[in-house]
Amino acid sequence: MQVIDSYHLSQLVENSAKPYVLVNFYTTQSETCVKEIPGLIQLSKNPEEPVEVLFVMVEDPGTFHQDPPGFWKKFLTRHRSFHLNEENAGAFVRQYLPDWQSEVPLNLLLTNTGRLVVATGMTDPMEVRMLISKHESFYFQ
Repeated sequence: MQVIDSYHLSQLVENSAKPYVLVNFYTTQSETCVKEIPGLIQLSKNPEEPVEVLFVMVEDPGTFHQDPPGFWKKFLTRHRSFHLNEENAGAFVRQYLPDWQSEVPLNLLLTNTGRLVVATGMTDPMEVRMLISKHESFYFQ
């Protein structure tokens, strides 16, 4: 897992080759995060999708398991994930959601220019596709 700051996360969004970027903020302690991540993994693996998924863990490293249980061990060894401490996560998210109180899961669907399309809690690939389609029909008519 790569530790980054809010500036580097912005750079990852702006350097995406895909027109959309879904930034998924999660913690290993959240059951809701565990439920949504497998679908987002499938979305991220599909080269036909117009969206890149960035998985960003936002928890104190001291609370993170040194030997993570099943799902997390598999996820963290097979998928690119980033770590932002709470201060950096807050700096990034509050550009879009000034009142964010560190609730997860949080998904920010952004254009690769850094413009917010929508912020949502738990999501799935079908919803992400629908949001992109809605955005494209509104902005590209």
